[in-house]
Amino acid sequence: MRTGSGTGPRRRWRPLTALGLLAAACLLVFQGPGGEPRREAAGAAPAAAPPAGAPSAASRPGPLPDRWSDARAAILAAGPAERQGLARMWWERVRRTGTPRLEGDWLYFFYWGEARQVAVSSEVTRWHPLDLSRLPGTDLWAGSLPVPADAVFQYRLLVNGRGQPDPANPRRSRGFGVVWSVYLGPLAPGEEPPSLPAGVRRERWTLTSQILGRPVRVEAWIPPECTGARRCPALLAADGPAYVEEARLPGVVAGLAAGGQIPPLVAVGIQPPESPVLRLVELVPGVRPGTWPRFVVEELLPDLSRRLPVSPGPHGLLGFSAGAAAMLEVLLGHPDRFAWAVIQSPTALSPVLEEAIGCARPEGQRVWLTWGRYEGNIFGVDVRAYGADLARRLSDQGFAVGGGERPAGHTMSYWRRDLAAALAWAAAAGDQAGSAPAPAPGPRGRAEGPEGREEGPRACAAGT
Repeated sequence: MRTGSGTGPRRRWRPLTALGLLAAACLLVFQGPGGEPRREAAGAAPAAAPPAGAPSAASRPGPLPDRWSDARAAILAAGPAERQGLARMWWERVRRTGTPRLEGDWLYFFYWGEARQVAVSSEVTRWHPLDLSRLPGTDLWAGSLPVPADAVFQYRLLVNGRGQPDPANPRRSRGFGVVWSVYLGPLAPGEEPPSLPAGVRRERWTLTSQILGRPVRVEAWIPPECTGARRCPALLAADGPAYVEEARLPGVVAGLAAGGQIPPLVAVGIQPPESPVLRLVELVPGVRPGTWPRFVVEELLPDLSRRLPVSPGPHGLLGFSAGAAAMLEVLLGHPDRFAWAVIQSPTALSPVLEEAIGCARPEGQRVWLTWGRYEGNIFGVDVRAYGADLARRLSDQGFAVGGGERPAGHTMSYWRRDLAAALAWAAAAGDQAGSAPAPAPGPRGRAEGPEGREEGPRACAAGT
C-alpha cells in the first residue's frame, strides 16, 4: 500500500519484507512503546502549596466533593496528616464506580500505589505515554485527556515502565496475547450484543487444511429453521473465537433472524493460529498470495456443505483488522459465492486489495466497511486513511457501500456494538443500498487519479 503522494513507480511488498514488518510490529505490541516521547497530563500538574491559614479537610463537614477538580483542591488544602487519608477515600470511591471518569469534556485516569512513574498509553494518544502526576504527600496518581462522550478506545497503564490493565476498570479486551482496558463513553453508538436464543445448535470439529498447512478448528451455530430440507446460507467469520466470546456473534445472528431483519444464517467461526505472527502471515493479503481465499472456497465451503444444512450460497463474510482484509479479498475474487461482507477496520501491507477492487465486477455485492477515528499506524498502515480510501474505491467500482468512520479505536469493544447494524444492512433481503449511510469522508493517504483511485496500469487476472 502506498501512503505518500509521490508519483514514482509502484513497488510490491515482498513476502520476506512483509514478514519482517509483521514480526517487528508484534514485538512492539508485546514490549510496549519503549522510548516514545511523553506529554504531561492535562489538569494533573502538581499544585502549589496550600495558602496559609487554609482550613484542614478534617474540619470540614461531609464527604469529598463528587467532581475531581473540587476533590483534588480539597485534598491538597488538607494538612499533611489528613491528605493521604482523603486521597485514599477518593481512590476507594473511584474504584467502586470504575475508572476512568468523564467529567465534562475531560476523561480522568487514576492509579493508587507506590511507584516511580505512572502513565497511560492509549489509542487516543496514538500510544504515546501520557504521564500521570502524583498528588504531593499521597499515593494517588491522576491525569486527564479531552475525550468526547461517544468515544470507545482501549488503553493500558504503564507503571514503572511495565504495561498492565487498569485495576479499577472492569471492561477488558484481549488481542495479540495482551489484556487491554477499554473505555466506553456514555454516548457510545451501537448496542451490546444479546445472548444466544434457545434452539440454536452448535457443532465443532477440526478441518485438516492442506492449503494452510495446519489443523483448523471450526465452530458452527445452526438455527432451527435450517434443516436438510431447508438449507441456509452461511456467515463465515475470521477470528471466530473473538467474535463468539466477545461479540456474541451467534446471538446477534439468531436475534436478527428472529426479528425478520435478515434471513436465517449458519454462523461459522474459524479459529486462527495461536501465534499472532502466524495469524498475520495467514490473513494479510499478499504475504502468502491467494492462500486464504483458496482455503475458504476450496476446503471450507465444501466441508460445510457435507456436514451442515448449508446452501450453495451466496454467503456472507465477516472479519476485523487483518481478518477483515482477508475476507474482503475473498469477496472480491468470488462474486458467485459471496454476496456481502462486513469489514471492520481492515489492515493490509500490500496493494493486493486496491488492485482486486479495480479488477472486480460487482454483481449486486454490498460491503459494510468501518474504520475508527482513533485508529492510526498499525503494522505500517494508517488504518483510518486506509479504510476511507478502500470505501471510496469500492463505491467508485460499483459496490454498495455502508458504514463509515466511527468514534472508536482498533478494538472489539466497538466492533461488537456495531455488529447488529452492520449485519442488518449487509445481509438483509432486498436492495437496501440506497438507505445505507454514506461513508464519512476521511483523510486521504495516497496518490489519486481523476476518479479518486490510484493512478497507474493494472494487470487483472483472467476471469476477473
